[in-house]
Amino acid sequence: MPGIEVGDAVWNVTGNIDGLDKKLKQSEKLVSKKFTEISRTAGKALTAVGVATGAAILGATNKAAAFTQELGNLNTLGVKDIGELRQGILDVSNAMGVDLLEATSSTYDIISAGIPDGIASIEFLEKAAIGAKAGVGELGDAVDLGTSVFNAFGLEVDDVGMIFDQTQAAIIKGKTNMAELGSAVGKVAPIFAATGVASAEMFASISALTTGGISTAESVTGLKAAMIGILKPTGDAEKAFDQALSRLKYFVKITTELKHTRWWMRGALVVNIILSSYITWNML
Repeated sequence: MPGIEVGDAVWNVTGNIDGLDKKLKQSEKLVSKKFTEISRTAGKALTAVGVATGAAILGATNKAAAFTQELGNLNTLGVKDIGELRQGILDVSNAMGVDLLEATSSTYDIISAGIPDGIASIEFLEKAAIGAKAGVGELGDAVDLGTSVFNAFGLEVDDVGMIFDQTQAAIIKGKTNMAELGSAVGKVAPIFAATGVASAEMFASISALTTGGISTAESVTGLKAAMIGILKPTGDAEKAFDQALSRLKYFVKITTELKHTRWWMRGALVVNIILSSYITWNML
């Protein structure tokens, strides 16, 4: 077996180390390159996160400022406990998924319409929010409709749910929606209330007319004109008015007691009585 000289061994070891050193340097360059690429990517990502976070913070700050301003508007109405009202609005907004600013401005409209601030106004807000969702409408439209009917018929806060039940029935049975009813009902509700006809018959009448292809606005205009004509008879028309009004009130009483009577049928017959009576005494 040939012998191994010390010098050969040293040369072999040195040669191996030189190769290893070269590989290490190549690996170092590769790692450095990858690190640079990762740093750039991470930097862009962090910048994007920073911008998004900044925008979110700014948006939240602006919304908080707007909410404070809306609460300030509520305070001008002389509310008794703005803190209680604030918490109530927040609770309804969170529970019903309603925009906070919309809920606050709607509360302003509710209190402005004469509903007491505090628990009553928050309860009204909650029921209006439920009604808006059921009727696939905006909260503002629901509040407009609800306060109009509430005041016209002299109802209690406990009756607000009933208003939106009737609204929902009119939407389902007729060809109307929350926005159209919200802008129109206030024009005719006081007149129906003055004749002693209940809100259920009012909604049923509007629903019946829209089912026939008449728009909500036109239906309300027609009913309003007819009802005004009924309320202001002259001469021989007074006798006809008394008879028609008696028929109308009797019909409403009977059909209300007969629970099986179809809601839309009641509306159609009420419309028939109103319009036929109106035509009769305009011919006198």
